[in-house]
Amino acid sequence: MAAVFAGFLLALMLRYPMQSVQAAADGLRTFAQGVLPALFPYMALCQLLSPALARMRRVPRALPVTVLAFLGGSPGGARLIALLCAQGALSPRQTRMLAALTGTCSPMFLLGTVSAWACSHALGVCLLLSHWMGAALCALCVRAFDRSEMPQSAAPGSSPPPETPPSLASAVQGSAQAMLTVGGCIALMTVAARLCACAFPALGGGAQAALHAALEMAGGAHAILSLGLPPRTAAVCVCAAVSFGGVSVLLQNLSFLRTVGISVPYLALCRALHALFAAALCRLLYPPLSRALPAAAFPLGAPAAGAAGFPALPALWILLGLAALGLDRRRARVRRARRATSLRT
Repeated sequence: MAAVFAGFLLALMLRYPMQSVQAAADGLRTFAQGVLPALFPYMALCQLLSPALARMRRVPRALPVTVLAFLGGSPGGARLIALLCAQGALSPRQTRMLAALTGTCSPMFLLGTVSAWACSHALGVCLLLSHWMGAALCALCVRAFDRSEMPQSAAPGSSPPPETPPSLASAVQGSAQAMLTVGGCIALMTVAARLCACAFPALGGGAQAALHAALEMAGGAHAILSLGLPPRTAAVCVCAAVSFGGVSVLLQNLSFLRTVGISVPYLALCRALHALFAAALCRLLYPPLSRALPAAAFPLGAPAAGAAGFPALPALWILLGLAALGLDRRRARVRRARRATSLRT
């Protein structure tokens, strides 16, 4: 199936070369201007935090992973899950549940970009709440139907095998390689969406927007908002598109999760379930939120009210995590020094 799709796209590229080049340039521009500046430092810092998260005792490891994934969006959560699995910090059942829970979109995109496209702060807030609650419901369903054996409780004092803390250089290098995968997925799916629109001009605007959203989430959300649908209908459609993520986000997450045993059908089913729950919640929440929040009339492209201060939350979590990492390393050095002193005496 993948070979057939690739051959079809290759034929379309030869038929529409100018449109293909322009679409690739647009996808890479979106990646360079909107994704890379926020996601690259976030992924590098999460890699530095991963050893400290793996050694946590009093706090469930799923909690900080979920918070960091919700605040950073995809594929940062998938990469963090893969890093913790490589260190033996997550069981297969926990990995499956977190994969269902953390395939979310960046809140900065919903509160800032999408709100500006629609000129409505209420839409961004409704999308974010529905998106997060839909992910939680999806994870609860996965947990309820996952019949695999529960992991055995660890013996007192047991811990994952010791992991060498990553250096800043290795974190930057690993995150840069991961960002190449993200940029390639965005560019490829943007080209696919543009070529499909060129190949099937008879499709209506709604069908083309749905196809674009199924392939690439950000451009598809913009296309849906450009259709002139009623506000509530547009909110539900955008929420479903963002929660599913499209093939582009699915490929980005799979590039990290496939190595830890997450299959393509499982992740696609989780994202479809997430989209269903989020769309239903958005349909319920939009009327009261649109009445409670102001319309927030701001020009197209301006940041939505309240979105500017939101990045402080990820920064606060990262700083707290780095402080915990430094404290943990300091305690480890003190323990090693005490053991060395006791051996000499």
